[in-house]
Amino acid sequence: MDQATRDSLVTGYEPLISALTLPDPDDRHVLAAAIVGRCDVIVTQSLKDFPDAVLADFQIEAQHPDEFLCNQLSLWPGGFCGAVRKVRGRLLKPPYSVEEYLAALGRQGLVKSYENRWTCFRREAYGSLSSSFVPSVETLIRSLTSEGCRARGR
Repeated sequence: MDQATRDSLVTGYEPLISALTLPDPDDRHVLAAAIVGRCDVIVTQSLKDFPDAVLADFQIEAQHPDEFLCNQLSLWPGGFCGAVRKVRGRLLKPPYSVEEYLAALGRQGLVKSYENRWTCFRREAYGSLSSSFVPSVETLIRSLTSEGCRARGR
């Protein structure tokens, strides 16, 4: 990860660990690194292990990976679409179709409203969007066909 992402290694957090209290003491290093790294979000499937009341003191939020991905999609749809398409394209052994990739993400709990993916894809790729429409990760994955990205001008 150090080679792929600049400034991703957090050091110097160890002295904070013993001063922190979390439901699972083995997770304190994560919060300590987030504090020292000045992170806004801890992305975890174990939300219960990072209570809002504890994180609020450090202005940090815990998010489920699916929520985090949906937020990234909303912030920068074109860039996020390209990044996820690149990740899916690297899956060569075996290669994943869009449908297989969606299913794999669904098995991992990373796709909200899995049943509604077709409706969301059609609305985002081909229809006009209402201000209340919030794109979801399955919408993004559906759009990973070149036609879907081109239809949205990305």
